Amino acid sequence: MSKQTKRDRWLEVFGRACYCRSRTKKEPALQEDALWLSRRQFIKVSSIEVLLAICSFPFLQGCTPPDTTLAQLINNYRQQNRLPAIPISSKLMQVASTHISDLRAYRPENNCAANFHSWSTHGTWTGGCYKADDNSTWSIMWDKPKEIAGYPDKGYEIAYAGSSAAQDALNSWKSSSPHNDVMLNKGQWQPFQWKALGAAYGGGYACAWFGATSD
Repeated sequence: MSKQTKRDRWLEVFGRACYCRSRTKKEPALQEDALWLSRRQFIKVSSIEVLLAICSFPFLQGCTPPDTTLAQLINNYRQQNRLPAIPISSKLMQVASTHISDLRAYRPENNCAANFHSWSTHGTWTGGCYKADDNSTWSIMWDKPKEIAGYPDKGYEIAYAGSSAAQDALNSWKSSSPHNDVMLNKGQWQPFQWKALGAAYGGGYACAWFGATSD
């Protein structure tokens, strides 16, 4: 059996979720970007944990595991409050990374009353301004995980702008009741049981996505 065949069969063992693609010379080396592999090559893996383990394999040279720093900080904070850690979702990690890249490149909030849940029209998703007081715009947030990563449920985002440090984003969310309630399932979020978490940061932005369904 050839090395190529062995590799292909090995990759088939892994199910769904996270896509890897190559970085071209024109693309920025952002820490929150999607995972990279050899040019035009895509693989799917069943979980973030599996991906972190396999990225060291010789035939995956150039694959960079996702930066889960912010997601881990959120889970540490939850555990300090006697709440269980939320499984890190490769699909929501992809959504978070994509939103950070969109915010950095196009700054859609500039035309949307500084609302950082907004999206540009420069992607395969539905762009537009998110307005908390206009339920006709809520799908701009809720549907992004499905549009971008095929996540099977709604996604709920908290966002931040300012420092590029993950800890600064967490501190800001902790000091804001609406954001803190999402992280700790308080208030209107108490009935939710988070089963998926993705988070990314960079370029003065940070966002975290929560879902009530596993990948």
